[in-house]
Parts: sequence; C-alpha cells; structure tokens
Amino acid sequence: MQMTLFGLALLPLCLACAMAPLRLLELVFIAAVFGAAAALVIGPLGLPPGLPPAMLFIGYVVLQYALGARYPGEARVWRLLEPLVVTLVYALATSLILPRIFAGQFDVWPQKVDADYPFPVPLGASSANFTQDMYLLSNATLAILAAVFLTRRGIDFTRLLRAYLLGGVLVVLVCFWQLASRIAGVPYPDTLFYSNPGWVIFPAQSFGVVPRINGPFSEPAALAFYLSGIVFSTAWILLRGHRSRLAAVLLPGAVVAMLLSTSTTGYAVLGAGGAFLLAYALTSAPRPVAGRILAFGVPLVLVGVLGAVALASLDPSFANSVQEVAQATADKGQGQSFAERTTLDLDSLGLLLPSYGLGAGWGSVRSSSLIPGLLANLGVVGVAPLAWFVWRLRRAIRRAARLAEAAEQRMVIEAFSASLIGLLVAGVLSAPTISGIDFFLGLGVLIGCVGRVEHEAAARCGQAA
Repeated sequence: MQMTLFGLALLPLCLACAMAPLRLLELVFIAAVFGAAAALVIGPLGLPPGLPPAMLFIGYVVLQYALGARYPGEARVWRLLEPLVVTLVYALATSLILPRIFAGQFDVWPQKVDADYPFPVPLGASSANFTQDMYLLSNATLAILAAVFLTRRGIDFTRLLRAYLLGGVLVVLVCFWQLASRIAGVPYPDTLFYSNPGWVIFPAQSFGVVPRINGPFSEPAALAFYLSGIVFSTAWILLRGHRSRLAAVLLPGAVVAMLLSTSTTGYAVLGAGGAFLLAYALTSAPRPVAGRILAFGVPLVLVGVLGAVALASLDPSFANSVQEVAQATADKGQGQSFAERTTLDLDSLGLLLPSYGLGAGWGSVRSSSLIPGLLANLGVVGVAPLAWFVWRLRRAIRRAARLAEAAEQRMVIEAFSASLIGLLVAGVLSAPTISGIDFFLGLGVLIGCVGRVEHEAAARCGQAA
C-alpha cells in the first residue's frame, strides 16, 4: 500500500470531517472530480478520491442506526427506492449465478479487452464480476443512506448543491491550467492529477495544432461526461429563474471546457441540449422560461457563431484549427473507433436471446453505451425494475416541485434532476456504465430533498386537520 500526494491532502481532511456527515458529503462532491487520481495505491489498483469520505459517511449513518437513530422521512424514501433495491439485489445475485450457469454457452466482450487478443471470450466468472459488484454496492449504498439521512430536520440542501458546483469550478480551472501548460509551457502537476494506476492515462493528444484537454480525468471523453451534468444543471438553474452567481459564472466556463475537450460525446450533448431547449421554448415551456431561453440562449449561440466566424477571418491559423476539429469529429462516424463501438453494442444486445432475457450477470459484459450495457448485464428482468424506479422518481419529483414551499428546495430538486439527465444523455451516447460516485450522491441528494419536502407537506396537512 502506498500513499499518493493526493491522498496526503485528502485523508487528513476526511478524518477531520469524520463526525460531520454533511461535510463528508460535500467532500465527496469535491474529491470525486479528480477522476484519474488515487488516494491510496494498493497493488495494481488505486482508491478513487471520492471513496474515503463516502465510506466514512456510510459508517456514520450505519452507526447512528445501530444506536437507535431514525430519520423522519425514511419511510417515504425507502418506498421510493424499492425498485432500485430490487435491481441492486438482482445485479449482485446474477453476478454470482449467471456466469456459472451460462458458462461457455456464448461469447462476451470482457470488461478489459486484451490488446493482443481483441476478440470476445466465452462467458465465465471472473474478477470483473467482483470489482463491478463492489463499485455498484458502494455507490448504491451511498445513494440510499444519503437519501435517508438528508430527510433529517435542519438540512441545508443548498450547501450540497454549492459543493457540487464548486467541483465543477475546480474542473474548469484545471482544464484552463492544462491548456496553458500545453500552449505556453506553464508547469502542470501530472503526478498529482494522474496517480491512479488502474486508469490508462492517455498521453497529450491533439487534432493538428489543437490540443485535446482532459482536465483531472483520464481522457477527454470522461471530462465531457462529467461536464454534461454540470452544463445541464447550471443552465436549468438559470432558466428556471433561480439566482445563483456560481451557476452564472460556471456555465460559460463549463461549455468552453467541453469544447476544448474536442469530445464527440460532448458536442453531441451540447447539440441535444440546445435542440431540446429550443423545442421546449416553442411548445410547452412556461412563458417566463420560454422568454429566458429565447432572450438569452439564442442570442448567446448567435454571438458565439459570429465570434468564431470573425476570429476565423482575422486569424487563418484559428480557422485551420476549427476546420481540423470539425473534420476529425465528422470522420469519427466513419472511423474504426465508431465501428468497434457499434460492434460492442450490437454484440451486447445479441446476448438477450441466448440468456433468455436474464442477462449475462453484472460485470460480465462491456458495451459501448449505457442501454446495451444494462440489457447485456442485467437482461430485461433486471432493467424492468430500474425503469419502474425512473418512472416512480419522475412522479415524485413533479409532486415535490408542487409541494415545496422554499425556493431553495425547488432549486436543489431542479438542479440535480437536470444534472442526472445530462449524465444519462452522455451515458446513452457513449458510456458502458455510470460508476461515478458523484452521480449516485446526486441521486441521493435529489431523493432526500424530495423525501424532506413530502414529509413537511404531510406535517402541514396534519396540523391543518
């Protein structure tokens, strides 16, 4: 076991906050943005930075339960979480059972493909089942216990939203720092940000003279994935009329950082988000929201396009750089990487029939995008309760948005709802799974806030009666 420079800074903070559960959750949001760093290195694996504060928080809540503590909105939260718990139990059970029952009956793409033998292998139990189980169990436990704990009286949910947005600020600052290093030779601490041996850290990449930025993550696509949640969240906060200077400052910086990543996924997410907002403004958006979209969003896009055209006409090198990025992005749809990703997804979907809709077992199959990955690993049987959970959560969010008396509660619900949607859109496009601990904590905060709002509404009805 070896301590990293990042761990030397993080672990003392975790210990200092060990008896302050809300502070631990804030620390999870901040630490998790350093996705390619490690707090500890144990053999060939690195401990993700978000995990130590998450484990301390889980331990705190479990200890509170052991001592007899109960939380006022826990019954509502547990009811909302029932389908998610069913999915979790099914995933853990299938990871043990199905790779053994179906062993050798069909081929799968493993979690880690050997470069010397890039072909599917016969299904069988492997260490990937165990590691993926551990990721899923720790992430889901954090989401569940955070949701229960946050129904406690006196919780300031805006602190958690602020911590999430501050994590986004850190990511944007690191991106600009890396850009300055690539362009002007400013010193950049690679050993601090990329200390996890479990990740393949891609060397400096570029499209012609345009550097590709990955920030504190292992690759540009991972940066774009994280920023998808930040962009959706900050944009929705502002469009819904909430006052947040942090969101107003972060949104343009996050968009620029996503553009600097030159990730096709990032560009697709921005395009999908813009198209949705325009359609929403022209169809069903409330008049104030539609007015903000048309008054600010459309002019900003036009200014950005006109600014890019002006720079291209004044600086031929800038025009060449933009053309190289556009050409490289367009070519991805016809390149070998796209063909490989398509093959992974089609092969994953092809497992449904030979597995009788049960899936190959959690952690057995690697796909290119989220939905084929879930179907291949969990099957229709495991995905059905997950879809039920999404439907139930959507209804609960709409109900809580009507019942919430405090504007801060509505802002938190809307901000984290938009963040999760942004991450899911990115995942559907190009992520085999969503394993970021900040995603699951965001889910826990959202459910906890919904549970708190419903508990307060029930209390008001009781007093009125």
